[in-house]
Amino acid sequence: MLGTIVRPHGLKGEVKIALTCSGLDRLTSCKTLRLVKNGKELKRVSVMRRSLHNDGDVVVRFKELVGTE
Repeated sequence: MLGTIVRPHGLKGEVKIALTCSGLDRLTSCKTLRLVKNGKELKRVSVMRRSLHNDGDVVVRFKELVGTE
């Protein structure tokens, strides 16, 4: 597990993630990530853009998610 989605961020499909791993670069070293809820895989996604938020969490935009879906 790399982190936990804390909440949506903005209107372009970005999410705020609290990382449980060491470092922001680990997030992009994987080709695909799995979004999992209660042990069940919801969707496979790839990181399009990521940035460090001022509170230490990460804001991530996934290629497969657009808008507020």
